[in-house]
Amino acid sequence: MAITENRGGRRPTAPQYNPNNVGAGGGNTQSGKASGFAYGMNKTINEQRSQGNAAVAAMSPSGAAAPSLPQVTPITAPTELPNQPVTDGAALGPGMNTIPGLPQPPVADNTIFNQNIEAYRPVLAYIANQASTSTDTRKVISLLLTMTPNENMA
Repeated sequence: MAITENRGGRRPTAPQYNPNNVGAGGGNTQSGKASGFAYGMNKTINEQRSQGNAAVAAMSPSGAAAPSLPQVTPITAPTELPNQPVTDGAALGPGMNTIPGLPQPPVADNTIFNQNIEAYRPVLAYIANQASTSTDTRKVISLLLTMTPNENMA
């Protein structure tokens, strides 16, 4: 006699796939009913929840008029500011590159970086001169050493 097995699988009608059964706890809860409270509290909380749901359902959607939003300008529409560059307000390109009222970003000061690279100049030069050093490493070291002024050579 053959026994048909039921190994589970995804059933579209299973309760976990019903969006009305998924609770706020995500995968840890399935129903909207409260649980885990002190003895007798679940009933009170579930009653409050159902009263709140009934109150929300009783609200008339036609009560207050929704605020009207301005018309969305299509991306293909001609510009409304033909004399203003596209890069106006950006930190690059033509136009006003700062936004009034906002603090200015600090100017990059590479003094400490240059001092640190200068302190490692002998070590970096030694690494670059090794036969086992890759070409890419040599390029990076060369770039670092040419970016920083060599104070010892002056």
